[in-house]
Amino acid sequence: MNILHLLPYWTTGGVEEFVSDLSAFSVYFHYVRADKKLSPFPEAVREWRGESIDVLHYHHAMPVNVVPDRKDIRKACRVFTVHNHYEDKPFIGSPHYTVAVSESAAEAIRGHGIGVDTIIPPSINLNTFSGGYDGVDPWLRHLGLEHNEAPVIMWAGRICPGKRPELLAEIIEANPQYRWIVVGDDYLAGGMGSVPEKVRNVIERHPSVSHLSYVPRHDMPKLYRIADVFLSTSRREGFGLTVVEAMACRTPVVVPDVPALNEIVGHGEFGQCINSLSGEKFSEAIEESLANTFEWQQRGVERVRQLGVDAIKVARQYDTIYEAKQALTERFSFTCAAGLT
Repeated sequence: MNILHLLPYWTTGGVEEFVSDLSAFSVYFHYVRADKKLSPFPEAVREWRGESIDVLHYHHAMPVNVVPDRKDIRKACRVFTVHNHYEDKPFIGSPHYTVAVSESAAEAIRGHGIGVDTIIPPSINLNTFSGGYDGVDPWLRHLGLEHNEAPVIMWAGRICPGKRPELLAEIIEANPQYRWIVVGDDYLAGGMGSVPEKVRNVIERHPSVSHLSYVPRHDMPKLYRIADVFLSTSRREGFGLTVVEAMACRTPVVVPDVPALNEIVGHGEFGQCINSLSGEKFSEAIEESLANTFEWQQRGVERVRQLGVDAIKVARQYDTIYEAKQALTERFSFTCAAGLT
């Protein structure tokens, strides 16, 4: 069976990492078609070159003019995965099956009158993202942390308004006693040029900050393990993959009380959840996490188990959906004929 994933672009973001994991762990052949490639495809991903298609799997609002008008594509089963919170009703065509990555993402899309068939979280390779030691010395040297005794706080994501980098800059400036690892830039806008100058100055020039524009995903677990606390400042997330990756690596997390991060940390049960935009409140939560590291490590690992994000398990759930493609298309045809859609 051939599955074609449709995306408006290919970057190093959470959606693309999810497609890469799915391609690696599914028993079927996966291809990707993207309007733009801002990053090279990883080894597990095949670029679509016109192969026959059984399933169209799209991960954003339905891309238009991405695939040709071909008989097999018109007849293909359509699966839509909701990764984001859409402020306006997205054009998604007519999917035969709709999956949301979190309850909050499902609730948001239902608010636009779009039904959700099931919730399946994004995947993480738990053999890679774990608390085991696999040699982080090269990164310690690279970051100048070989002889560091200060706590290390990590932040990772696209540096754009949705991630509230201005709040991150405020917290960094208020806590020079820590060492900071900031991973990411505004890759959709071409780097750090779109980031406000004050924020850019803190991230790129503050003496306690190590800024890494890009880190290969296979190296991210090493950075999570170096960090004593992982911090998120997002306005909202469809899921919050970096937070769960950090928890899987036994790193305590501090997140704002926003969808779906509050869902991930159980509203404070499995990680610090801050119902405030005050940098002071985030600073207090970081301090508390450092004071009770072992407890938050244990809670985080337990939550990862509960979330069911293991890459093999997630791929098998999607394979089951793909295998049901004939029944799904027949169900859709019947409801259309009955005037129920």
